[in-house]
Amino acid sequence: MKKSRSLSLFKLIGLCALMSLGFLATPAQAGNSFPVTCPSLSAAQMLGDCPSETDIKNLYRETCSPMLEKQGECTPYEKFAKGKNKALWAAMSADKEYLSYIQCTQPVDTIKASKIINVETKCDLKSGRCVARCGYDNGVTFNLRVKGSCETADRQKIDCQNDPKLCVATCEIYE
Repeated sequence: MKKSRSLSLFKLIGLCALMSLGFLATPAQAGNSFPVTCPSLSAAQMLGDCPSETDIKNLYRETCSPMLEKQGECTPYEKFAKGKNKALWAAMSADKEYLSYIQCTQPVDTIKASKIINVETKCDLKSGRCVARCGYDNGVTFNLRVKGSCETADRQKIDCQNDPKLCVATCEIYE
């Protein structure tokens, strides 16, 4: 009994020592600032498959029982299916990966031919995370998520439809 109590005390002391080392580590510091350019979608790739109709129906049944549906307490199936019929896409710009969930009804050629029209940034001060959001024609949007801060030159949405080189934000990643 005494042996297990001293072993537990030893583990507790070790755990406390490890935790205190974590507190002694340097706090998150600002990293390097770098320009973020919106990617060309010509090389964008779908990273997974589109869900099947059966998958969407099963997911609908998991979230909305027939009784709730009869009572009108569920999202109509057509609206639900449209929201879930998406696939994850990725596009690269320099060494940064932008991601997007795009409707599976959108033709691949249309997505890849979409041209940049704007860029904006949104930050969440609580989480310390920011998004550089690149908007394209055909309703396509790709996002770069960073732990740090991002902003456009004038800290507003930039319309760059006439000059794609203007679609730039500056991000600073915290380590």
